[in-house]
Amino acid sequence: MELCDFANFQIPGENWWDGYELVRIDVSQNKVEEIPEEVYQQATVQNFSLMGNLIKSVPDALFKMESLKILDISNNKIASLSEALGTATLLTEFKANGNQIPEMPQSIGQLQGLELLDFSSNKLTSLPDGIGKLTKLMKLNLDGN
Repeated sequence: MELCDFANFQIPGENWWDGYELVRIDVSQNKVEEIPEEVYQQATVQNFSLMGNLIKSVPDALFKMESLKILDISNNKIASLSEALGTATLLTEFKANGNQIPEMPQSIGQLQGLELLDFSSNKLTSLPDGIGKLTKLMKLNLDGN
């Protein structure tokens, strides 16, 4: 089951998604400021898009979603990322462009399966040593820093 654009989607009851195996959640372009903690407990989610919202911080629980392969947190108001990013070891695509992030966490080097990494249009001034460990990386976008 895919859940797209749940900003205006209403189903009565708490945790209405129980019993469904969500593989994709897309809450892009909805002025969302934070995501309910219950969403992070969805063990089957592989693709999570939070692009174009008003999110200021990313909880560690997001990086601990056990099946997560594609994560898009681009075009928000995020000013930092925690070292918990390194726990998202299944990630193949990570987009964090268009934020206010001054540095990548050192733990990014633990994302050995990463193929696409986009940190364009942030405030980066240097790269962590671990970036050299990303041997499967095919696209790295750092434009506009």
